[in-house]
Amino acid sequence: MLPRRSADPQKRYHFGSVAIALAALVVTSATACGERPPDAQELLASAAERNAPLPGSARADRPFVAFSQREIFLSQIGAPVPLPASPGSVITPGALRSEDPTIAKIDPSGALVGLRAGRTRIVAADGVASLSVVVHGVSSLRIEPPTIAIRPGEASTLKLLDAQTGTVVPAHVATWRSLGPNVTVRNGEVRAGPRVGAVQIVAEVRDMQATAQVQVTVADEPFAIQPSAARLQLGEVMLFQAHPKQAASTPAWRTDDHRIMASLGQGLFQAMKAGRTRICAATDQRTACTTVEVAP
Repeated sequence: MLPRRSADPQKRYHFGSVAIALAALVVTSATACGERPPDAQELLASAAERNAPLPGSARADRPFVAFSQREIFLSQIGAPVPLPASPGSVITPGALRSEDPTIAKIDPSGALVGLRAGRTRIVAADGVASLSVVVHGVSSLRIEPPTIAIRPGEASTLKLLDAQTGTVVPAHVATWRSLGPNVTVRNGEVRAGPRVGAVQIVAEVRDMQATAQVQVTVADEPFAIQPSAARLQLGEVMLFQAHPKQAASTPAWRTDDHRIMASLGQGLFQAMKAGRTRICAATDQRTACTTVEVAP
């Protein structure tokens, strides 16, 4: 069926004039610039390009993908994990790619699978969205230190580690819980309430779990160095420890005469010369010293 023509010849003439004028304008502009006027196919291609979706917009051949977090930690190798996609994301085959498919890949169901330990990125086809992926096969967890003592109102930080290798597991990938109302925990940071007592802290990653105990105490134990006195031979190395161990600070170690006892760091000292000197440890509020003698 042929399209119905306008009953008004004047209108047909007007529309035709506008079309001719626009075409003439395109040709004239191109000619004035010394360029070849575009043909019909080029004009159609240009129009199609202008109608192409912007990056991040949804369409069957360019789905929309956005992530709800910047990084994901995979604790198991070979186990499919749902992508942290934002609501409205449409993930289809080819919508995402891994910058290193030997570390992590997207399986046919759209899940993320870690293949070996390492770091890579999952990037959307439009180049707008990306997700950092850290793969580390963790078989068991532990919390360090396993026991801490803090005073009411004080805070301290617990570290989550791979129990087999000692590698630090990012605190934010675990679910942290306090089993008592007097201590709160968030991403490994614990804070004591006003009451004295012990509270257990639990960290969970998938089906793995680790625990630590927080002792809230007001007891003002004497700050001292162990051993309280020492006699060493030349060249001998000894580790000195400050007690009680302070959860909120690490003691700074020093010697009165570094020619006699040289500090190797973290409370470790070596006898360098015969004589007598002191080893001291200091925190923000307290200092303790012990006497050391080096035999000739």
